[in-house]
Amino acid sequence: MDKKLLSSLNLVNVNIYNSLDGIKELKRFPWIGKNYLQNKILILGDSHYATNKEAEKEFEDPYSTIETIKAVIENGPYSFYNGLYNLFNLKAQKDIEDFWSNIAFYNYVQEIMKDVHQKPSTSNRMETWRCLAEVSKVLRPTYILFLGIRNWYGTHALEGTDTKCKLEWDKKNKISKVTPAYGWLILPRGEIPFSIIRHTAMGFDASAWREYLQAKVPICMSALLL
Repeated sequence: MDKKLLSSLNLVNVNIYNSLDGIKELKRFPWIGKNYLQNKILILGDSHYATNKEAEKEFEDPYSTIETIKAVIENGPYSFYNGLYNLFNLKAQKDIEDFWSNIAFYNYVQEIMKDVHQKPSTSNRMETWRCLAEVSKVLRPTYILFLGIRNWYGTHALEGTDTKCKLEWDKKNKISKVTPAYGWLILPRGEIPFSIIRHTAMGFDASAWREYLQAKVPICMSALLL
């Protein structure tokens, strides 16, 4: 990756991106803020959606996730990012810029969705977990937050690999009829806790989910919450 590009976007050092470049399942580089290494929090969106050929071509670019976040910071968010900002009480532009500088982010599903109602294939769901395992070996996050309940599916793809996943449903804490999940991604060099909550777009109750995460992962939330 171009060091000049990294500097202009306030991203982390180029060595981390060079290490990610060899992961075959990873179609697009994550956004990795310049201060990511302070807390190492990885947030996973759901999918990139391309409703026309031009957009589909754009998302085939390995830098498209980075460019998307750059545009969101500069030009304002749409529904998914509004929900994300509300989850962390982000209102001022400086708060938003600081938030992105402190986290790593990519859309978990690598396959480009052609329609908002399209569902990822089973094979792509499995690919996502293999991808996350390899990305996590490079980024070494201390915590992972999945935005999208359906993203739990596909953990069996890790069978026979050096990575395991332990997942539990938090049935005591159903929020707006959605049961969250939590667990641990178990790598050769340690365990990474994660939470899986509702997608932050339509119908997302930011205050309820904020309260849930503050109780569940207070240290991680305190690192990002304003």
